[in-house]
Amino acid sequence: MSERKFDFIPGVENCAGEMKVSFPIEEYKNRLTKIRQIMDREKIETKYTWDLTKIFTNIDEFNNLYEETKEEINNYKKYENIMGDNANNFYNAINDYYNISRKLEKLYSYASLQYDENTSNNTNQALELKVRNLYDELTKVTYFITPTILKKPLPLLYSKSTFPTSA
Repeated sequence: MSERKFDFIPGVENCAGEMKVSFPIEEYKNRLTKIRQIMDREKIETKYTWDLTKIFTNIDEFNNLYEETKEEINNYKKYENIMGDNANNFYNAINDYYNISRKLEKLYSYASLQYDENTSNNTNQALELKVRNLYDELTKVTYFITPTILKKPLPLLYSKSTFPTSA
């Protein structure tokens, strides 16, 4: 029977093929306690924290974009029965969808980072949940996109002459 060596682990010796811890159990417990301690956000130097002002300078800016995005999601329902009628409607539906998605990504980035700063903070939890619910709303009102695309022949949806040109 080959002997297992544990000399690569500090404080552990080989003892007849079994591990033997050579430091006192209290020291081990103290080390674990120190590892498990989480510093309060206020005690961490600013240079080691996220600068969320790069995303939104304040919560009002976040709330304004949230309300704007919520309204755009509610207005998206207008494409349900007209998206596949012509290339222009198709383009506008897809373009609006991606514009809403980009706004939601920005909102979610901010909310999730805010939440990750302190997962026990109820305000941060509510903010993240609020954006997740908005994602759910987008999913509900855009259910028709894939079926519409699959039902229509490609030439009908793709007509270079009817796509808006970028300025």
